[in-house]
Formats: sequence, structure tokens, C-alpha cells
Amino acid sequence: LVSCGWELGEKSQGRSSADKTSEGSMGKELTEVFRKLGGGLESEDQVIPGACVKAVVTGLLPSFLAVRLGPRVAGHVAITDVVNAEAMSTLKSTPLADFSKWQVLDARVLGISTSGKKRGKDPDRFFDLSVRPEDLALKKGAVPKARPTLETLAEGDVVPGVIDEVRKD
Repeated sequence: LVSCGWELGEKSQGRSSADKTSEGSMGKELTEVFRKLGGGLESEDQVIPGACVKAVVTGLLPSFLAVRLGPRVAGHVAITDVVNAEAMSTLKSTPLADFSKWQVLDARVLGISTSGKKRGKDPDRFFDLSVRPEDLALKKGAVPKARPTLETLAEGDVVPGVIDEVRKD
């Protein structure tokens, strides 16, 4: 039995035609936002775990925010990296409800992930970020506590989580 207390709506099955933005249009808007911010990061080599960065929200999904750290540097903020588990249990709506497309965020770099999908010859890489107040308050360059992974979990461990989807099967 799971009780989350949030009003659940229909899950989006991808972007609607009204939400779809052509690469050219999105590129122009991103370029404008990063111009105002002073350029953003030019390459993935500039991103260091523990660094505080500016991120621009480019997509809102049920379980994470898609962001850019620069025109060619992608990242994401998982729903569990917006607020800690204790705070999440008291919320009346999803923690992502207060975010909007093109919003600029202060974030701390947790690490890098790959989706397994290929973008040209390279795997699709993106940076895992946190906007949790306690992570942003850490000393300069400090890397937040590591999040649990399948490799670090053991049978019987209890970890907080978020239900992304419920299916009949």
C-alpha cells in the first residue's frame, strides 16, 4: 500500500505537439538564455563533480527536470534531488510543480550518467545535478553524499523512492 498524498494526473506520454519545439527554435532560446547568463559551459570537460553551476530547465518530466549547463552540455535533476525524502513526505504536490521551462537554477554536480542510447558515435551522456538546499549549502567543491545505486544496495536496505508509473500488469 502506497500513499503519497499528491494529486495524480494522467502521465504524459511524451511531448504534445504544442510542447514540441524544433531543435532550431530551442537552440535559439537556449542561446539567448545563456547569453544573458554569460555563456554557460562549452564542453563536458568543464563540469566537475561538486561544482556549483547554473542550469536552464529545458523540459519538465514526471520524475526529473531536463536541463542544460551550456548549449551543448546536458543534465538532469531527479525528483529525489529537489528535496530530501523527509521533506518530500510532507508535500501536497509534486516537488517539480514549482519549476518552469527556461527557468535558471543554481545546482550542484553529483556526477555523470549515460542513458545507454547513442547520439551519433557517443553514448548519450548527461550530468546528474542536485538543487537540494543542503547540497547547495555545502562548501565550495564539496561533493554531496553519494546516492544509493544498484551496486551499493544490499538485500533488506530501505531507501526512499518516488513512484513514476503504475500499470495494470
